[in-house]
Amino acid sequence: MLLRYYYYVSTTKVRMLSDQMVSRRPVKRSTEAGFSVKLFSAKRTVETADDTEASLLDRVIEQLHVDGEIGTVADPAGYFHGQGLMRWNVIGTPETGLAAVFAGEIEGTTVVLGGSDRHLLSAPGSDEQSLPSSSLPPVLLDRLETMSALEDERTRGLIDDVAGSGSEAETVFRAAEALDGPQQPLEFTATTLHEGHVTVDGRTRRVLLGSPLYVALRR
Repeated sequence: MLLRYYYYVSTTKVRMLSDQMVSRRPVKRSTEAGFSVKLFSAKRTVETADDTEASLLDRVIEQLHVDGEIGTVADPAGYFHGQGLMRWNVIGTPETGLAAVFAGEIEGTTVVLGGSDRHLLSAPGSDEQSLPSSSLPPVLLDRLETMSALEDERTRGLIDDVAGSGSEAETVFRAAEALDGPQQPLEFTATTLHEGHVTVDGRTRRVLLGSPLYVALRR
């Protein structure tokens, strides 16, 4: 198991992916696999009894690599891995929902990662979630719009119009610029939510929005 100092682990995503990976494994047709479904289930329980969230995460990441599902910041697939200096903070309000956001310039790309604040390892949280998940693109973009101070009607119209070219990209870029908080060398693997370009001050910038499986201190 890799040794990491985790700041954020999305146990919801990790467990969901792990369950899907287990369900697709073929059952061996041999006595080793067990004589019945009951015995096979018991064997599975023994094999996973000592699992931790970290070991489960490692296996999920390893399998995603094997499946070719993890790309890079420069060339993302369904997921992307990266590392670099990033700022991070919690945005939103308890009434509207809170999101943990990480942002930085990596490989010439403005990268923003966001998800539910309850997955921050240093933050108290509950397994119960009455508010919409902050990992969902519309919810996350709404949080980013609020913090990025783009309050004019033109911007709100672009974000509401899913066909508006560059609306998500502009929101992501402005949010990254506005985010305060500590800057640290971090590494992460995240689900790819949005990739695009935005022109700011006559310069075209590439942006990448993701929802992290994990964020850890880079050693």
